[in-house]
Amino acid sequence: HKWKFVFAKGSSYYSVHIYRDGAHLETKTIALNNLVNGDRDVNYILDGLDGNAYSYKMYLSSGSYVFGYDFTEGQGLNLTDTTGNGRTGVLNSKAEWLTEKGLAFNGKNGYVSLPRLDDVMFSNGFIIEFEAKLNTINQTSKFFDFAMSYDSGDTSAGKSSINAGTSANTNKLDF
Repeated sequence: HKWKFVFAKGSSYYSVHIYRDGAHLETKTIALNNLVNGDRDVNYILDGLDGNAYSYKMYLSSGSYVFGYDFTEGQGLNLTDTTGNGRTGVLNSKAEWLTEKGLAFNGKNGYVSLPRLDDVMFSNGFIIEFEAKLNTINQTSKFFDFAMSYDSGDTSAGKSSINAGTSANTNKLDF
């Protein structure tokens, strides 16, 4: 399936429009002021995914690409950023390369870590698209997991994260 998450910025929240194969599934609202006001260090994508992933990209509402991966490397741990922005992803050793194109995730501990995105301005919203064949969507599936520290000089600063899994945390999208 092709998944698309459109984050439209409101005054103190984002409306997240969720699509699968072009069909609108639902809209969620989550508070994310710190994406605009604080440091942004996107930590992981596809964390805990149970299935195969074939592509992943993120871009701003303006159309400017932030990063993109097509998972065609076939070996190794580094993922080339196809946007030319130099944002190399690093594959956790628990995910495995598929024979042709893509990555297989075991639903437990495979993920792709991402570089910090402090230079990206999310103020007008952003879009995440990825193609995946999912076996299940469980409580720990995180299609994306963003963590924003409030003080870039303090690594112990509070964090807020959003992910597409199930949780009581109000900054998480529940399916």
